[in-house]
Amino acid sequence: MPQYNWTNISKVIKSEVNTLQTEFQHLLDQKLSGIYLHGSLALGGFQPARSDINVIAVVTEKIDSERKRKLVELLLRISNMPRPLDVYVLSEEDLFPFHLPLSFDLHYNEQSREAMLQELRNGEWRNDTTYADVNLTISLAILRRAGIVLAGKPVEETLPVIPEATFREALVQSIEEARAKLPQDPISFIFNACRTVAYLQEGVILSKDAGAEWALQHLPERFHALIQQPLTLYRGEALKRPAGRAVLDDFSGYIRSEIAKEHRGR
Repeated sequence: MPQYNWTNISKVIKSEVNTLQTEFQHLLDQKLSGIYLHGSLALGGFQPARSDINVIAVVTEKIDSERKRKLVELLLRISNMPRPLDVYVLSEEDLFPFHLPLSFDLHYNEQSREAMLQELRNGEWRNDTTYADVNLTISLAILRRAGIVLAGKPVEETLPVIPEATFREALVQSIEEARAKLPQDPISFIFNACRTVAYLQEGVILSKDAGAEWALQHLPERFHALIQQPLTLYRGEALKRPAGRAVLDDFSGYIRSEIAKEHRGR
């Protein structure tokens, strides 16, 4: 199965990203510090039929409600043409000095599409609030290590340094949140568990499928069929007989013990 990243992705995907970049530069103008690509397009392992396009834009100061509305209208128009966009807009004043939880001015993804459309149609647009998201810690830490500058300043000038202990704690917290949703979304849990253990043990930042491949080389054989299952689905290949819930519960317990072991070793 081919592995795609920003250098070898199709022209139509690049066109979607380039449109986003151009329009953000126009709408944000002097307020824009930088636009950055992260996630699977930056790390490799992008799947054109399944992956989102992950972008973070940093602005010099908070943006007003009217400008947010224009950004959302743009994102509603170009997202899913052909792939879903997941875009954060962050203000430098919320990033420096670094503190938790990290705040953001705007977050768009396809899960928020209907709610945002409804607000716009009903004239109820009130998006003048600053929100917070603990998981942003993970995105920013990875972006500083492996992100791609689409426009603007280097990430070292616009994003804070995430302390290593804070990054590790955020990874562990994210796994615990995914564990709580295990019956509804086992695939995300398996992928993120593999990637988290890889980082805690070896300090490597991996894409979803690379994390699963790492786990197939390093985790006990009894989990291989379970790990192969989301990897097969992600790559669009034929799924064999799925692993059962008992194996998933065993894997969940194993991951918890491995994470605890790494913490004790620190």
